[in-house]
Amino acid sequence: MRSEQGLAQPACRQDGKRDFPVLRDDATAGTTNLPDISVNFGEPLRAGGSMQAIYVLSNQPECIGPATFKFDKGDVGRIRLFRGNQFAPPVIPFPDQLRVPLKGFGCREILRAKIAPQAVRPTKGRHAAVRRNAGSREDGHVLSGREVCAGEVDLIVGSHGVTQVFAQVYRLKAEGRFRKRETLVDRESGHLKSFSLSTWVGGLILAHFELTNLRGIVPIQFLARDKMKQILMVGAGSVGGFFGAHLAKANLSVSFLLRPRTLAAVKQNGLTIRSANGSFTVHPAAASDPRDLAKPDLIILSVKAYDLDEVLTQIEPVLTDKTVILTLQNGVDTEDRILARIQRDCVVGGIAYIYTKIAAPGVIDHYKKGAVAIGELMGHQSARLLAIADLFKQAGIPCQLTDDIRRSKWEKMCWNCVFNPLTVMIDDKVAKALDHPEMLGVIHQIVGEILAVAASAKVPLAPDMAEKVVRWTQEIRDIHTSMYDDWKAGRPTEIDSLNGYVAKLGRQFGIPTPLNDMLTAVIKTITERDRTGPGILRIDGAVVQPVSLDRSAIASLQAEHQIDISTVMPGMMGKGIRVKGLLDIPALAIGADHVTVHSVDGKYSVCLTLQQAREHGVLLYEVDGASLPDAKGGPFRLVTPGLGDLCANVKGVARIEVTIGTGRDTRPTNC
Repeated sequence: MRSEQGLAQPACRQDGKRDFPVLRDDATAGTTNLPDISVNFGEPLRAGGSMQAIYVLSNQPECIGPATFKFDKGDVGRIRLFRGNQFAPPVIPFPDQLRVPLKGFGCREILRAKIAPQAVRPTKGRHAAVRRNAGSREDGHVLSGREVCAGEVDLIVGSHGVTQVFAQVYRLKAEGRFRKRETLVDRESGHLKSFSLSTWVGGLILAHFELTNLRGIVPIQFLARDKMKQILMVGAGSVGGFFGAHLAKANLSVSFLLRPRTLAAVKQNGLTIRSANGSFTVHPAAASDPRDLAKPDLIILSVKAYDLDEVLTQIEPVLTDKTVILTLQNGVDTEDRILARIQRDCVVGGIAYIYTKIAAPGVIDHYKKGAVAIGELMGHQSARLLAIADLFKQAGIPCQLTDDIRRSKWEKMCWNCVFNPLTVMIDDKVAKALDHPEMLGVIHQIVGEILAVAASAKVPLAPDMAEKVVRWTQEIRDIHTSMYDDWKAGRPTEIDSLNGYVAKLGRQFGIPTPLNDMLTAVIKTITERDRTGPGILRIDGAVVQPVSLDRSAIASLQAEHQIDISTVMPGMMGKGIRVKGLLDIPALAIGADHVTVHSVDGKYSVCLTLQQAREHGVLLYEVDGASLPDAKGGPFRLVTPGLGDLCANVKGVARIEVTIGTGRDTRPTNC
């Protein structure tokens, strides 16, 4: 058995014809050589002789005790080996018979209860007293001390509760904190403390408890939580950097999967958060290959939605059957894409509410907010969900549990689809769009399209979502959006995962989405970088606005400038365009009088007068209906028939520079 802090859950084990509740407590490993023993709580003396050592439960989840208790101070009176129940113990039926074996004697009994527990506010959809993953309220506990019952209770405990008491005693003993006759429950935390022991049956099993002089409630029923020791944060951008740094600051085991540039910065200088609330730097483990880091229990994805497929390929080597993935990404389809690829229930949905910027690789500037909302896709409160919430709370990060994470993500989608593209289009903060009455009508139309699509996707949203979007924005009216920041930094945008996704679903459902279609097209047009590289001809220099042309754009220019090169250069085949037709596209600067044609490698340049270029220059761009091959000087080649200068022939043309005065010319002097 491994030594590990945490309390085990009970289970029923079928042995032959009898069912036995069994215990496992890893907290005692290394403190005793005695084996775990399987025994019926109702018949402890039958354990007898030697017993087979067994492993019982899984994962040693941590147990959380009740938050509040009200009782008089009392001590444990005595512990007896066996005593018959005064009342026939009622059997509590399990809500899900498929998850447990047949009912066994002694499992999930209420022992010597003078009154039955009655929850004032029962948990949703679960039997709080018996289910491992009983739905909890906001405090995460199954039952609070004030809600179980009223009056005098000797002991309310089933096999689960007994397990918790045993485990706590063993832990205290292992930690050297065990003392006789101490208070059973800590009055502030509600957690079990130590109590007196008169007998150890087989060193591990105590069969029957009796509490005396205790007024109030002792609900020994806890919600077990999965343990997540190792966290892998994928990305250290504005979202992942902020939350990951806070997790690392809280001394949690956090490592980072980073791109080479960010990795170099973090290894050299650490990961720094600059904030009005306080700045700090952490030095977490980081690598560009997840196999170089500790194998994670929890992976937090904070990269852009368009990087998801690449990231999944990266992390696949370290995924296990128990790895949990938390998504902190924009968009509403990330979780489904992960599930479709990994093919197991491993995803917890998440939403980040934060305003941060990347100041430099490894440096994050934090301005507003800094909270998350998380939820299971099926809406239940699982042990892993609560474990994740605990991690954030340990790091001082507000974490809200939602029972409908898909709806929450669609609600944020409404905001993102409105203000992310609008701030790019107006090149300003959200306030500028928010304060114009005409824009409010546009906002309602954008959100209206999203509502129709979401309803068809079986995620109905409130009819007043547009008003909510506007209301939410009032307190963050001074910000730029993440799309705006990405655009200004020259990074790709998430438009395809936002308005583009809405438009795509609209086409699938037959729902018109004209505004989202328009926003998608406009943002792509605005944010597209100037095209460069092979197959692109750029005209710049002394022009009002540079232009970039590919082969199809050149072929669509006016027919009067198009030319069959064989008509002016016999023996040469292909289609070309007169340079005059190219120079007519941009507005030339006043005083422009020369044109310099550059090869793609920058090694060869020819400078012609503006008049020479217009009268003699021909750009060859096509042969036999295809791009001019590199072997023939493609993709673009300058020829100057009639000029009488063979050295003015430039192969692999990438740029035409208009100049005032002569430009660069690398032609041999003998030309």
